[in-house]
Amino acid sequence: MRTAISDAHNVSKLDSWARWWSLLAVCGFVIAFFVIPDEGAQRELFQGLLAVPWLISLFLVSYRPIWSERLIQLMLVTVLYLGVTALWFDISDSRHLLRALREVCYVICWLLLVGFACTRNPGLVQKLLLPLYLVASLAAIVFILQYGLHNDWSIDEPMVPGWKFGNQNRLAKTYGVMLFLGVGGLYLLQGAWRKGLALFNIYLAVAVILLTRSKGAAYAVVLTLPFLLLMDEHIKSVLKRHWRSLSVLLLIAAGLVLALGVVSDFSGDGWSNRNFIWPAALQEWLQHPWFGYGYMRDAEIVGTNGEIFSHEHNLPLALLRQSGLVGFALFLGPLLWLVVLCFRGPTVMQRMWGVVLVYCLFASLSGGKFPLVRPEDSWFWTWVPIAFALAANMQKKDLENRLG
Repeated sequence: MRTAISDAHNVSKLDSWARWWSLLAVCGFVIAFFVIPDEGAQRELFQGLLAVPWLISLFLVSYRPIWSERLIQLMLVTVLYLGVTALWFDISDSRHLLRALREVCYVICWLLLVGFACTRNPGLVQKLLLPLYLVASLAAIVFILQYGLHNDWSIDEPMVPGWKFGNQNRLAKTYGVMLFLGVGGLYLLQGAWRKGLALFNIYLAVAVILLTRSKGAAYAVVLTLPFLLLMDEHIKSVLKRHWRSLSVLLLIAAGLVLALGVVSDFSGDGWSNRNFIWPAALQEWLQHPWFGYGYMRDAEIVGTNGEIFSHEHNLPLALLRQSGLVGFALFLGPLLWLVVLCFRGPTVMQRMWGVVLVYCLFASLSGGKFPLVRPEDSWFWTWVPIAFALAANMQKKDLENRLG
């Protein structure tokens, strides 16, 4: 009897340790996107702070299996399939296969860890938002000061970060996520100073996007703005009653956008050779439409102008070209289902992650490599919101089970 009590006490202590460690690890990893200077350091942080300690505890801690959720299962199948497509490329290259396996493990570990952390720490997102606002805002101020001092406070040139983010588009898309997380914080957080910090984060995010002149991020923000209306229950009921008249207004607005030359402006300026890259990617996909060419890290593509580019600059096209229609459907199908579940959810947190996912889908149309990558900046607008959105829907199901 004494041995059984001692074993139960040890399991309880281990369970408590895993709960708190997962909270600190998830928060630290997300915040590190704005303070760690390079991708190599980000991966080392992921391995040392998240993957190894949690995977060890995974086999010792007793909890409801995260992978029992159907949507989680679909996402795990997707990740595994994307990794398997590495076999299409060069099966004799063992280093390539090991790298693909490692990246599969990174993503699966992250999805399960966030699910575990959020179900064991119901207030994790609220605890994460405040330090994330603070660190991201301080980083934005540093970027803006560096930009102003370097350009004598002239805004003739686009802002390119001197550290952390490789170019202005990656910087802008990252702060696009922060913009919508800031809006979510206005609903989720209590207290004037907390809401004020969220609002300050929104202003800085808008400033960064404008100064970078990233059209991909700017258009993604504009296209996502209507979905913010779905975060408020009252506005949602108004939309249901007046959807016909609102549809007419949207069509008129679309006509004005075309008449004012917004689309032609995008294609004429800031196209960044995508008119050569995207047709070439489509041509290659049509040669292997079902299963694609296979997952290729930093896959080069020969544009229609003969120039070589490092990747497709469009996430859906990357999915089509490298994993075929099967991979395209496996990735986007569960993702769109997750978006619908988020907007149908009763909590602001679920709807906030739905808005962020919609923004990420729009942002991926003008950039993004294959989704199966090691922890890097693109994770901030792919796997980070996907993991938290999955966790938010799991928390809703847990609540329903307890009340039922």
